[in-house]
Amino acid sequence: MRLRLSSMEPDHVDDRLLNAVADYRVQPHFHIPIQSASDKVLRVVNRNYSIEHVWHIIKTLRSIKDDPFIACDVIAGLPGEDDDEFMVTYNFMKDVEFAAMHVFPYSPRPETPLYSIKKRPEERVRDERAEMLRKLSAKQSHEYVARQLGKECEILLEKKNEGTTGNYLKAKIKTPEGFVLTPGGLYKGRFSSVFPLEVSL
Repeated sequence: MRLRLSSMEPDHVDDRLLNAVADYRVQPHFHIPIQSASDKVLRVVNRNYSIEHVWHIIKTLRSIKDDPFIACDVIAGLPGEDDDEFMVTYNFMKDVEFAAMHVFPYSPRPETPLYSIKKRPEERVRDERAEMLRKLSAKQSHEYVARQLGKECEILLEKKNEGTTGNYLKAKIKTPEGFVLTPGGLYKGRFSSVFPLEVSL
């Protein structure tokens, strides 16, 4: 049995859950919707967690799972996000070195609590910030894949000689001569190439 969690809202993650995901059956792949790394902005948009708590979650996941794939959601141009608050978010994302970031430009929606808040970046600034975050995400994703070289992993065969590793990377499977892969089989191997991504059994 292998367990994979979906999004982990920071205010729903406590030490009991973190202790539970240390179980070997829970795969080293996590997604955290952070939205902003500025406590000031988080208060404006009614998020019930602090960035210090987010740091605690990330550091704990890395201590129990050995460089897991950790992705996040981040929104550029939220209400209350001035230049300084954006740089707080940008520098946090840079320091944490997420394996991937899902970047969204903020879009006000009628009949929502935030719609009436007018203090927010203009669209041009919002889009520039989103592009900065996307470029950072691409760089960090590349670096995460690069440092997998030589590491051991498990890979689930999904089609022909391709599968998904425990840390949610798509890779080709290289087998010894004469070795026959079983559809749906789970195999232990080692990352032998990263560009392209390959796992040798």
